[in-house]
Amino acid sequence: MATATATGGPAMHHAHPGTAVWVRRPAGAPGGAPEWAPGVVAAADAAGVVVRVEGAGEVAAPAADVHLRAADEGVQDLIRLTHLNEPSVLAALTTRYGAGAIYTQTGPSIVIAVNPFRPVPGLYDAAAMERYRCAGAAGGAVDGAAEAGGAADGAAPPHVFSVASQAYWRMRREGKGQALLVTGESGAGKTETSKLIMKYLAYLGGYQPASSGGGSSSGSESGAAAVADDAAGAPGCAPAGSVEQRVLESNPLLEAFGNAKTVRNDNSSRFGKYIELHFSRRGAISGARIHTYLLERSRLVHTAKGERNFHIFYQLLAGATPEERARWHLGPGAASHRLAAAAGCVALPGVDDAADLETTRHAMRAVGIGPAEQERIFSLLSALVHLGDLEFAPCPRDGDDACALPEAGARALASAAALLGVEAGALLKAVTTRTRVTPDGPIVSPLGARAASDTRDALSKVVYARLFDWLVARINAAIGEDPARASTIGLLDIYGFESFEFNDLEQFCINLANEKLQQHFNHHVFKQEQAAYEHEGIDWSYIDFVDNADVLELIEGRMGLLDLLDEACRFNSTTPRDLADKLLATRPTAAAGAGAAGAAAPRLARAKRHAAAFCVSHYAGPVTYRTDNMLDKNRDFVIAEHRTLLASASCALLAELFGADAAAADGAAGGGAAGGAAGRKGFQFVSVGSQFKRQLAELASKLSQLHPHYVRCIKPNPAGVPAALDSAYTLEQLKCGGIMEAVRIANAGYPLRRGFGEFVDAFWPLAPHLWEPRLARRRAPASDGAGASSDADRDAAGELLRAAERRAPAALRQGADWQVGRSMVFLRATAAGALSRMLAQALDAAAVSVQSGWRGAVARREAARARAAVLRLQAGARGMLARAEARRRREARAAAALQAAWRGLLARRELAAKRAAAVATQTAWRAHVARARFLRLRAAALTLQAGARGAIARAEARRRREARAATAVQAAWRAAAARRALAAARGAATALQAAWRGRAARADFAAQWTPEKNEAARTIQKLWRRRHVTRSRVLRLRLQRAFIAYADLWHSATALQCAWRRHAAVKKAQEMRDELRRATFRRNAAMFQSMAAAAASGAKPRSPAPRAAAPRPAGGRPPSPRVPAPKPAPGGRSVVCTTFRIAAVPAPCGAAPSSPTPAESAAAATAAARLAATWTAPGGYPGYYGSDGVRASYADVVKGDSVSHLPSGERLQQRIGELRERAKVTSLLGVWQQRLQQQQQQRAAAQRSREVQMRQREHAVWQRQQQLMRLHQQRQRLEAEAAELSARRAASGYLGAPARPHQVRA
Repeated sequence: MATATATGGPAMHHAHPGTAVWVRRPAGAPGGAPEWAPGVVAAADAAGVVVRVEGAGEVAAPAADVHLRAADEGVQDLIRLTHLNEPSVLAALTTRYGAGAIYTQTGPSIVIAVNPFRPVPGLYDAAAMERYRCAGAAGGAVDGAAEAGGAADGAAPPHVFSVASQAYWRMRREGKGQALLVTGESGAGKTETSKLIMKYLAYLGGYQPASSGGGSSSGSESGAAAVADDAAGAPGCAPAGSVEQRVLESNPLLEAFGNAKTVRNDNSSRFGKYIELHFSRRGAISGARIHTYLLERSRLVHTAKGERNFHIFYQLLAGATPEERARWHLGPGAASHRLAAAAGCVALPGVDDAADLETTRHAMRAVGIGPAEQERIFSLLSALVHLGDLEFAPCPRDGDDACALPEAGARALASAAALLGVEAGALLKAVTTRTRVTPDGPIVSPLGARAASDTRDALSKVVYARLFDWLVARINAAIGEDPARASTIGLLDIYGFESFEFNDLEQFCINLANEKLQQHFNHHVFKQEQAAYEHEGIDWSYIDFVDNADVLELIEGRMGLLDLLDEACRFNSTTPRDLADKLLATRPTAAAGAGAAGAAAPRLARAKRHAAAFCVSHYAGPVTYRTDNMLDKNRDFVIAEHRTLLASASCALLAELFGADAAAADGAAGGGAAGGAAGRKGFQFVSVGSQFKRQLAELASKLSQLHPHYVRCIKPNPAGVPAALDSAYTLEQLKCGGIMEAVRIANAGYPLRRGFGEFVDAFWPLAPHLWEPRLARRRAPASDGAGASSDADRDAAGELLRAAERRAPAALRQGADWQVGRSMVFLRATAAGALSRMLAQALDAAAVSVQSGWRGAVARREAARARAAVLRLQAGARGMLARAEARRRREARAAAALQAAWRGLLARRELAAKRAAAVATQTAWRAHVARARFLRLRAAALTLQAGARGAIARAEARRRREARAATAVQAAWRAAAARRALAAARGAATALQAAWRGRAARADFAAQWTPEKNEAARTIQKLWRRRHVTRSRVLRLRLQRAFIAYADLWHSATALQCAWRRHAAVKKAQEMRDELRRATFRRNAAMFQSMAAAAASGAKPRSPAPRAAAPRPAGGRPPSPRVPAPKPAPGGRSVVCTTFRIAAVPAPCGAAPSSPTPAESAAAATAAARLAATWTAPGGYPGYYGSDGVRASYADVVKGDSVSHLPSGERLQQRIGELRERAKVTSLLGVWQQRLQQQQQQRAAAQRSREVQMRQREHAVWQRQQQLMRLHQQRQRLEAEAAELSARRAASGYLGAPARPHQVRA
């Protein structure tokens, strides 16, 4: 069959004026208007159709945009529509939804459920469950007619219970497993529908008639008692502890850990779920098993704006007791933790998270999780909450290759480590470092802030995923499988087709699952059509349908998109752009569909607006996927450091999740050798796509062994508003759910199927003689075999079709356009259109005849009625005029009274408004005065505090500098004293040795005396007596050298004294400057007070005169007070005073040379003589001789009274260099020089800073003066306005209290 028949286009060539049709609205129609509008054909030709639409005039449209319309939009089964097309399907759903019927049948095993977004009373109560149970047990829900062509006449209305009952009773009769597939987009009601199905199946599985008196395998309650419990809101239909009870109690537990709030749904399932219910031979539930698919773990660390994380975290943060909060280190609410408050949505309207936590705890107890295990679960969840609070910052020392943990993060780290049962340091190391195993040994590398955050997120996701899998395993263990089960019913609650603005790996996997399910759905619908034709004995040919095997081969085939994605994930250097290019390099082509006649069309294309993206043409439409995050999300690895750390944790639950068994499972998931190699590199590579592909293959294998039943959940509008159905939005979901494909497959064959009696009732005007026999048969009592037409109705239907064929032989050909089956008539779309056209013509002719007779009778009756009415009108008109005059006079009097009252009301309102304005003005002015006073006080306080704190800080800095200087001086002085003591001890020892040796020599001489020795002694005495001549020569030489050494020592002492006195002078100058600043501050404060007083009295203050800058010397430093130096005297040496013993040190550079006075020269000569006498005296100071023969020892040096008697800079530096070479200057010289230079630079910078601050303060004082002047002027203006306002009040007689002048302050 050609697919054009599905659209209804060819039928439009047979349309004639007056035919009821649907027409697509033009592009310029209002946004809220439906896409299809009802109308009537005004004209039709080969070019198109002109349709007359109510409210829009005539619309010209092509034949493809026009479809036939019938008046049967409220049918329960869409297959039974007269014209099976898009607008008719939408009209049927809209009509039923408006009438409160949210369920619609599509064939025998497909139910469309439209979310009402409001409670529907009586739709799911115990009576409804019992009604559908009875219908299913009696065979009313499933019979041959229903299997062949949809819901039979008289069957129970479509309901989610009806499809569940159909699956249950078919399983009981045939012993074959059944499957219930619930799909739809987020917010369509999949989760609630699945819970209702489980509740109804549990009711059927635990039902026992009251008359049996025995107990079933699942409980001992009777059916009536179970219904009563359900109606009363009991937790379940079965007794506590039964399999049914545990199955139902698992729902809130899985919802708490797997559901979350999204932008489309407040309770969206973020995982796929397949529940196998096991039944015994008696039809009782004997066991169950739950399988989960593709948990959205990324939601744990990345939540979109306006969404929430998983429900369990908000339940925990809202319902934990104070003791539990203290034990788990939790904050006061969800807003205090980043994991729960990152997206800005914390609470849901109408949802009590604390009460939901109690429900979750009850569900845990129902599936066998005791208080101890609950404590471990909630501790682990709290640890994940604290892990979410960890935030890393780039380390300032190590750049981007390391990160630092702030103080708040350290507290969160300690809490998380304590709850996980690991060391805080080990946890921090596992998160902020990465260990790579090399042949030379492990290498530990630090991670940057972003990489550490990614590692933290990976740790949180793997812990939560394993906890979720552990919960599912515990639920399965609590429910228990039945190895001896007779049959099963599978319930699949999985995500619907998704297409957003930005689609990632989650949408790719979800749409792959929908492609797989759509293929299963297409094959099932196709087989169902074949079964219907075979059951009715209809000659049929092959029905073409869209097969999406090429898309599945593209995605999951050998070297398909999933394999290429896994291959790219094995290389760390692959970028998102590289991945997109690699995927697009395949560029496969496949058949576009059944109507393309084998034409090839690309299923994979490059995205137009993004380089790192690709577009896949799915069955529901093209979807563009971004590859920015696909590589990271597809790598489902467990970092080796994380696994080792968590496996060794003291938390029993965590050790169980990451113990040896879990590690073995990771190795198996990694895939043999590849997994082992990956483990040696630090992690095991496990692909999310490959896991999901394997799970889908297992699911498809299970579903292929079961008979499917479909529940397509529809969200009527994006906003979730009750009683509003958006046609375009609903049609898109029907296409994504495969409903329109099922309609197209049905339309490709014989879409119009009617029972014989129903067909005769609809088209009897084409053969009027058949109506009376049909009416007689309808009035007759109903015979056995309800749902099958009688032979008479079959003959009548055949006769009617042959009569119609004689009228339009081209459109109604027996065997090609229509056939008669065993229980109904099958018509193609062209035949249905021809019958509708002929029916409309027959009805039009009958209507013209009836209308002509009726209009004549009406015209005669109206003429007689008009004559009598004229007389009554004249009498009434005269009375009306009189009553109008009376009414006018009454209204005039009432108007005068109303005007008086209204004017008084206006006057009172005006008075009240003026009074309110006055009060508001006074309030604003008083508030302004109070704020101004507060700001002045605060500014003054800040100024005082700043000055006081600055003085304290400067005093502390000065004290520390003095302490450091004193320490240095003391250290130098103590070293000099130690050296002097050493020299004295050495001299004493030398003298003692000399005396002792002389004594020994004299004794030896006396013992060995001889005349020859006497003669030698006389010769020595002669030489000794002449010693003064030689001694005087040597003495002169020694005195000359001593004086030179003395001069060097004097210069060094003078330089040291100069430096010290300069330090004292600078300190004194600093004290004087501080005193000057205090005096200036006091002067400015007094000036500020005087200006404030002047502003209060009305005088204008003067701006401060600029402060005269102190004269600065050429060097840039202001002069400091010094001790006056004496006048220099000839000779170039300074006056000496008291003496003290120090080591020789050099003088600083920069002092100008001067000539000493005569007194100074005399004092120097005296000191030189004393020094020479000291050195030459027998008891002089000991010392040593250098290489040049000059004695270098500690000497008495004098202290100069002036610092101006220093040599020039070059000479002083040269002399200092010589002293250093001769080792006569201590090493402290360079330190002192550097320190003095730094102090000078610091003092100069501080002086410049103080001058800038002083100028800024003076400028601020001047600005404050100007501000005070402006405030004073404003005060005068406000006082004048207040006086004027008071005068006006007095003139108008206002009795309110006037504003007092003293209340208005500047």
